[in-house]
Parts: sequence; C-alpha cells; structure tokens
Amino acid sequence: MQRLFILAWSAVVVVAIGLMVLFYAALLPHFTDIGDWLVWLVRLGMVCGGSLLVAFTWFKIQSMRHYSRFVRHGEVVSYIGKNKPTVVSAEHVAAGVPRMLPAPKDEAPVELEEQDIIDVYNDGHSTLEQIADAFGLKYHRVQRIIADAKKHGLIHRK
Repeated sequence: MQRLFILAWSAVVVVAIGLMVLFYAALLPHFTDIGDWLVWLVRLGMVCGGSLLVAFTWFKIQSMRHYSRFVRHGEVVSYIGKNKPTVVSAEHVAAGVPRMLPAPKDEAPVELEEQDIIDVYNDGHSTLEQIADAFGLKYHRVQRIIADAKKHGLIHRK
C-alpha cells in the first residue's frame, strides 16, 4: 500500500515538473515584458505603501495633538479648545442632559378592590394567571396582592 502511494506521488511530481518546464518555455520570450510589468507593480506598491505611511503618521500626530489637550482632575475631564475649555466627562454631560426614558404606557387606573382578587383566589378554582386575565391586570400585580394577603393571613384556600 505504501509502495502504491509513493508511486502515485512520484507520478504527480513528474507531471507537475513537466508542466512547469512547458510553462517556463512558453514564457521565455515574454520575460522582458513580465519583468517590466513587475517593475511597475513594485513601483505602485511602493507608492501605496509610502502613502499609507504618510497617512498613518499624520493621523498619529493629530491624535497626539488632540490627546494633549485633555486635562483630567479627579473624575472631571476637560478638553481645552480654541475658545474655552469644555467638560467632556460622562458624568457631567449626563447630568446636564435629561434621561430619554420611553413614554409611560397608558394604563387605566385600577378600580378593583383587592378583596375581590383575594376572594377569587380563596375559592381555589383559579390560578394567578387566570385571575390576572379575568381582571385585566398584570400577573406580577396579582402576585403581589396575593403575597401581601398571605402575610396578613387573609388567604384561606378551600
């Protein structure tokens, strides 16, 4: 089995070498053109690399210039601008801007007596989810009413 594997690889290598020799022989008359194109490609790469280095250096200088204008004292961070210093620390900016909370949902005020919910629960036929659906309340509100009633000893399930 190993002998067959070695023979197969040898055949592949011989065929690959033959193809490379044919490819080299076919390109032999075009080596001057390929060399000229390669020189232009290297020149283009050097121009792009030089431009990248100049851009990186300019960005680094600008960022160091801006960073040198920040002043920190405790938790307060200021930026010394052209006209006046500006406080930029998050705590101070957040203190000056009102919180953008979502608008409260319009819920109808609950007109139900808590005793009605406790009575339905004491009947023993309904779960908290069913009670919440029946009274149009949220589950956690019904759960809180029942928990408070248990603390006060008002729950007597049948």
